[in-house]
Amino acid sequence: MKEWPLGTAFVFSDGRSKRLTLDNFDSPEFKRLRRWPLEPHPNVIRVETYEDRKKLDLGEARRVLLSDGEFPPVACRPRRFQRGQINVFALDMHTEGGPGTYIRAPIAEIIYKLKYELQGWHEKEKKNLVQLATSTMAFYLKRKSHIAAVHLATLEAIVPIPPSNNRPLQPVYLLAEALGQALGLPVLRILDQTGGPSMKHARPEKRFEEIYERMQVIEKGLLPRRVLLLDDLLDTGATMSAAISRLQENGVRHIHPVTFTATRTIGALARGREIDF
Repeated sequence: MKEWPLGTAFVFSDGRSKRLTLDNFDSPEFKRLRRWPLEPHPNVIRVETYEDRKKLDLGEARRVLLSDGEFPPVACRPRRFQRGQINVFALDMHTEGGPGTYIRAPIAEIIYKLKYELQGWHEKEKKNLVQLATSTMAFYLKRKSHIAAVHLATLEAIVPIPPSNNRPLQPVYLLAEALGQALGLPVLRILDQTGGPSMKHARPEKRFEEIYERMQVIEKGLLPRRVLLLDDLLDTGATMSAAISRLQENGVRHIHPVTFTATRTIGALARGREIDF
């Protein structure tokens, strides 16, 4: 791969910096910057990576780019998030900063566009967004499996969390199908949420009860025993917990919950503290 990921900042000798974002990712200038210093760019003196805010000088950056190591397509800080009784792996927090200064993480920019700005896009643009996100998830699941606590060789399928709305295009299904291709796993849409009022502003304990009642396993019979349970965003964990409970009731014994981003605090969405939702 040997290209700097989405979220990288390139610093110039005069003190200016340019950050690699979705808006400029495929521009001629940034296509060249992504390969720096393999393809030198005038006056670039270092890069700053999003993952650890580490500043790399020219020599160190050259050593990194020329090594056998690879970078994920999107820079992020993967970790596990505790939500009630479950531990969920996520690529990054959805936003950071304080009131009035919220900033989305690079991977969150992709998820936000997929959830709210997908209509009217060309198919190639949609595929590019999905590819960026799922390639990053596959990168960490393959190379950082100890962080995700996922042993890929034992997984039998990916199960996407069913959406609670009726969007024509459902991002979680697009992401699940692309991740399935990247990992060589089938995608099973065996869960469904029946209709009901929005639970966005409900209390966390009430959300679980309501979502559990709605959540159903629609595929009866013999189900896989080890699955990757995938969602795009984690908040209180109520939906993930309800899905895990329903799957366990139907014989699925090993469930690895994974999501692309997570809110900074439990119940942030329900309390209206995340400006995106």
